[in-house]
Amino acid sequence: MTAMKPWCWQAAQDAKGPDWLLLAKVTPSSEQVLTHTAAAASIEGYTAFANTAEYCPTHQQTCSFHTFIDTTNAEAYQANLSAKEPRNIWIYNLIQIHRDQVIVESGYGGRGETYNQAETAFLLRLFNTPGITLEAWQVFAGGNGYDHILIQEGAGVDSFLAYLTPP
Repeated sequence: MTAMKPWCWQAAQDAKGPDWLLLAKVTPSSEQVLTHTAAAASIEGYTAFANTAEYCPTHQQTCSFHTFIDTTNAEAYQANLSAKEPRNIWIYNLIQIHRDQVIVESGYGGRGETYNQAETAFLLRLFNTPGITLEAWQVFAGGNGYDHILIQEGAGVDSFLAYLTPP
């Protein structure tokens, strides 16, 4: 099998940022399978926080999130959730899944290639799960005072695979 580029390869190559973001939307009929799959998932190097309830600006209500954060930042992330000693986490890798959305963030480019590849492998497994249909995806860069700019976008899993496949 051909090695895939990490989901954030173009933002890294073009030195865009400092933060990288992938927003993926699955079809409404995929929502239940996506939630079930996220609840059962594990990602090497990540700590899972299942069913955290947070206000979601997209849906304008409290949503249940399945969150995976790089294990290095898991304790600080938990402290932020519980409001015990909250602090800003600058360099991190985070995946959140809720309803029909998959969000992947790399703060300040994240913790490196190992994490970016783990996220990409997880996304590929997720989007190839029977019952989950990727509708659209977008990769952005920006943050920390910089406007978010669209790096790449597409519709469906085939366009995502094409974006990740080296020439």
